[in-house]
Amino acid sequence: MRDRIVQEKVVWEREAFIRSIDQQAICNLASSYHNGVGCKIFKTTKHGSFNVCFFVEFDLLSHKGRPDRWVVRVPFPGRVPWVDEKIDSEVATMKYVRRETTIPVPEVIAFSYAPESPIGLAFIITEYVDGTTLYALGFRNGKRWQDQDGRHRSSDLARVYDQLADVYIQLRGLEFTEIGALGMPTGVDQDIAIRHRPLPIEILLQHIEGLDPTSFFPEKKTFKTSCDYVAALVKLAINLLQKTRNPDFDPSKEEDARNDLFAYYKFCQYVSDRWTRKRGNLGPFVLMHGDMSLHSDNLIWDENLNLRAVIDWEWSYTVPIQCFIPPAWLNGFYPDPIGYLSSHGMTTYQIELLSFCKSIAERSAKCRPGSSLSREWRNIFDNSRHLIALALLYPDTIIDVYWNFLNFELYPVHYKSPDDIIRYRKESRERLDKFFEAEGARGLLQRKLSEQKDSDAEYDSYLEKNGGVSRLCQCQCCREEQDNFENLRQLPFVSPESEDDIPDGRISSSSSTQEASDA
Repeated sequence: MRDRIVQEKVVWEREAFIRSIDQQAICNLASSYHNGVGCKIFKTTKHGSFNVCFFVEFDLLSHKGRPDRWVVRVPFPGRVPWVDEKIDSEVATMKYVRRETTIPVPEVIAFSYAPESPIGLAFIITEYVDGTTLYALGFRNGKRWQDQDGRHRSSDLARVYDQLADVYIQLRGLEFTEIGALGMPTGVDQDIAIRHRPLPIEILLQHIEGLDPTSFFPEKKTFKTSCDYVAALVKLAINLLQKTRNPDFDPSKEEDARNDLFAYYKFCQYVSDRWTRKRGNLGPFVLMHGDMSLHSDNLIWDENLNLRAVIDWEWSYTVPIQCFIPPAWLNGFYPDPIGYLSSHGMTTYQIELLSFCKSIAERSAKCRPGSSLSREWRNIFDNSRHLIALALLYPDTIIDVYWNFLNFELYPVHYKSPDDIIRYRKESRERLDKFFEAEGARGLLQRKLSEQKDSDAEYDSYLEKNGGVSRLCQCQCCREEQDNFENLRQLPFVSPESEDDIPDGRISSSSSTQEASDA
């Protein structure tokens, strides 16, 4: 649902921004916080979606017997509109988690908001932690991740899950009375506390495209109840569908667009009416890492699978307990993990989730017997609660989550014969037809199809003017990651046999024709 032209321009602007930064100025900045000791860039500059990182090594040995190494992290000004709010929240969160837990968080050496910055840009300087990601270690690819008989988890997998469990157990133990992001001490309050609105990444993505999402999450706004927070997330999701000019509809396949629009609104209606629990509405609320649900590259490991650091705390904030969810990448890494779960079924993921919950239970009993996380997640794989929470945070996944998971909970059916499938599809069509009896639904469908056609034409024209190909990042770190991805694709993927294909309830032109012939 993203504006493709905006996304491509972001790549251009990001590369131009990185080129514009004087690396010597970065070294001078780091030296100014290290008693003037000189330093140099020792590693390829890297970037994510919102920051660029410079890695510096100092010329003199420290008391540890080796040169100090730091990371200078600079947000992209055009990509992060509320830079100072982001810096304040990230630094506060890192300091708070370091103080209150044993989670390995890099030490913050220095930071600056944009107005006071000696380089004219906001920044955070942290200690450098040497290590790599699970992705680079081939997580879930190769024999090291399973035992010889293929049934029990390997010692390597258990080691990863146990340490990951420690992170989640400790985060669950950080309870607060409101939903929002942490902020640094002020003149009035000399402790770290909830001071900022919660900032889901979705707000940033919509803001960049000019979709005006901040009316649902205004500056300094915190939430006292789960219901108010979830209602704001639903409004944010509907805002994306209503205002995007690229809803990912195929103008030539109106039936598919009907399916998607129906699913999107049924999902939002279900969450608004039935998903939010009254129990726990007033808290407690717990601290959630803002980007660990879909991505694991914020976990740094050594070659022996010791967790060295948890990084990238910028979008972290407190959430209702039902929104505190396990990772979606436990059975491997894919560009679209929710799409993978949808196309391969939940069996493999449930197996991994069960294994992870086993680590949660064991580590809780051994190290933190007072933790309630094991009890709260005991039956998490029996329903799609965690996937609904994930879709709320990442609305691009709503349609897949609805058709492949939530739809079956709302309209359960047992496939015992071909007649059952025909009957199920007929009932699904009746529900869609009833939904589109409303003039508003029909009008929205036609508007989105028209906008999609215009968006496709604009994008084709944009590509033609820019060489006819989509713009990909050409920096060295992105090229290296792509090479690593291609190498990993050659390794055997470890998973149980996939389950049989099951119709997901979508109505297509082909199924309509088949129903007619069967009738």
